[in-house]
Amino acid sequence: MKIFGVRFGFLKLVSLFGILLLLTLTAAIVVAMFVQPSIHSCQMYVPRKTASGMIAIDSVASYAQREGFVVLLQELASILTSNLFDSPPVPEMKELVAGSHLLMVGGARTPTALRRARQLNVRMTLVDDESMRSWSEQAVGSFIGIADFGRVSVSEPQVVLQAVRRHLEASGEKLDGVFTLVEDHGPLVSLIGEALSLPCSPLKAAQTARNKYLVRKAMESKSLPVPRFWLIESENDATQAAAHVGFPAFLKPVYGVQATFAARVNDEEELLETLRHFQSTIDPNHHPIYHYGKQMILESLLGGNEVQLELMIHNGKVIFHSFSSEYSKSRDRLSFPVTLDEAARGRLLKLATDTVHAIGLTTGVVHFELFDDAKEGVSHVIEINNRLSRGFLAQHYFHQYLFGKVPVDYYGSVFALAMNKAPFLRQRESPVLFMSVNLDQPTTDWWTVDPKDAPNRGWENEGPCSLILGANASHAKQLAHEIRKQRREDLKGFTDGVRKEKEELLKLYILFFVAMLATLVRLFFTDS
Repeated sequence: MKIFGVRFGFLKLVSLFGILLLLTLTAAIVVAMFVQPSIHSCQMYVPRKTASGMIAIDSVASYAQREGFVVLLQELASILTSNLFDSPPVPEMKELVAGSHLLMVGGARTPTALRRARQLNVRMTLVDDESMRSWSEQAVGSFIGIADFGRVSVSEPQVVLQAVRRHLEASGEKLDGVFTLVEDHGPLVSLIGEALSLPCSPLKAAQTARNKYLVRKAMESKSLPVPRFWLIESENDATQAAAHVGFPAFLKPVYGVQATFAARVNDEEELLETLRHFQSTIDPNHHPIYHYGKQMILESLLGGNEVQLELMIHNGKVIFHSFSSEYSKSRDRLSFPVTLDEAARGRLLKLATDTVHAIGLTTGVVHFELFDDAKEGVSHVIEINNRLSRGFLAQHYFHQYLFGKVPVDYYGSVFALAMNKAPFLRQRESPVLFMSVNLDQPTTDWWTVDPKDAPNRGWENEGPCSLILGANASHAKQLAHEIRKQRREDLKGFTDGVRKEKEELLKLYILFFVAMLATLVRLFFTDS
């Protein structure tokens, strides 16, 4: 065979491709050492690169042994072709949803969802704010623009329904399903779904899921564990709320979003002060959900490790669950996947499932945030979001593939469930890799007492963060603890060590790259 006029024998051809592969991998590693990835908005670095690299190699080899080398190659090929040729990362999902027509309510700035729809051959009609028209029209089949959509969708949902009806009548199109990726629009999705006879959870259930007070009442009615709680509609309710709930307590909006306007309060005076501040600061023009109202809920303070759980509901039954991540009690460490034992997993899953049934949700992907107190053997629901998680795993299939218990295409699953179809799910024994993340420099003790002027601190805005790989979830957690301790006891020594290892590895990779390049040159200039 001739390549660029040079004749290659079989062995030389194999050597050529092998060297090119090694060159590509080496170049990618060198580039990765200079590019800092992020989880949430936390800039990542790997403090023990050599050890983590060896753990990663061993983990991938173990995964190939468990699942089969062919399966590993097929999965990696699907991910690669998804990025190179815009094909779906889980091809089986396309057989379920291809050719369908879905209505997406809000969420125009979710390019991954729109891209997945294109990959799966799903026609998308998007209803959102008129200002999103030029941004969205190239990405969707049709766009329905409504001025001041945030307010209208909450205060005048019938206006949105009428706009959708007019569009369908004018175009002669038919919808196969309706969904949203924005928790504010859950009730609107059910309103549209019921009016157009599309699969959806009952409107009452969707309204309950969006109201933290009604969620607690629904859980209480089914004798599920709830903290002491009280609805505060005005300052006049504060004294009675304080007497019923006690202190310390946690104050948050009934229609909260993104952990804003939420704080620990230690006595009635602080409760009143915080309540007044929140009530005067909440602006429906900034967060349209507050067009529903500014009511607050006071709850007794909960404790334990925070766990993120994703559920899929089909025909009223939970058909899939995934414990996606786990925070430390101080929320300065995050584990993928979780380190929970089987008893804790079963306890949390049962609580989440019972809560879904108490609320009455019957279809879709639901995100739970829960507290688990291992010592007391008690779990509590922090909140439920009737939409897909915005977290690290759910938003990116490759992340889910590496660190998730099951390699599920969440966006494809949202589409399938919107059509009342059970999504394709492949089970496996464990993830490819196990990771813990340390938040190195928290600038506030926001997890203890949320600052009244800046409740959105912590993982959403802080960094850098150290990424630690382990042989399993518990091992990664243990290594993360050791690295945190080392960093706290000798910051300069830790920082110098990370920098020195990076420099030494960079020299090694460059030398290896030059050696491979020289070998490649010799292949071209020696006879076959």
